[in-house]
Amino acid sequence: MSLGIINTYFTPSEAEKISGLSVTKQRDLRRHGFLPEVEGHARFDAYDVAELLFVQKMSARGVGPKHAFEVAKTCATGIVHHALGNPSAYKGDHLTLIEKGIVPPVIWDDQEIAMVEGLLDSADRLGVSQDLIRQSVTKEGFEERRQAEFLQRYITALYGCKVLPAPYFIWWADNSEFWAKNIQDAFDDVADSDPKRSGPVIIISLESLGQELLLAAEKPLFQIKVR
Repeated sequence: MSLGIINTYFTPSEAEKISGLSVTKQRDLRRHGFLPEVEGHARFDAYDVAELLFVQKMSARGVGPKHAFEVAKTCATGIVHHALGNPSAYKGDHLTLIEKGIVPPVIWDDQEIAMVEGLLDSADRLGVSQDLIRQSVTKEGFEERRQAEFLQRYITALYGCKVLPAPYFIWWADNSEFWAKNIQDAFDDVADSDPKRSGPVIIISLESLGQELLLAAEKPLFQIKVR
């Protein structure tokens, strides 16, 4: 049994809609060597579009493409990784991985099943939709997320970099960059008098951009085939 991963590709117009970077600007970036030359029509995979999204966010904060592209590929890996934790990032056989024995099943005991049934019965009183409860806490919801998390790790290892960046990207005031697991800790480790803090600091949540990417794409990022 083998697992096939097929990229979804986006046109320049679709990339513009997702990233906010116009088709004209994409051509300019390509002409100046920031994007690779292509023969025929340009196409972008999820990582390419994530790079454009990151560059556009940095541009909106006054950082030019020369500096933004120096870290864009690493940040794109983090952006796509966070998007892939959502089951809607996939189409095809992504919900058959437990059935096929690729991913271990979710084992629930009677107490856990009874708890979920109680939540479903109390949905109206709690002011929560039963669909939300099913997506969040049911065995089926956990199975969907477990399969997505497996693919998240698998695809990141396959297409991304070997080391996953921390969830927050920080562009310090002195133009140095840093990836942080915790924003407060990152600032606590830098003295108030340090040039890194003596001016505007840009903080970008790669996790938030991952969800923005997935929502704006309006279609899965990868097709999964189990053979």
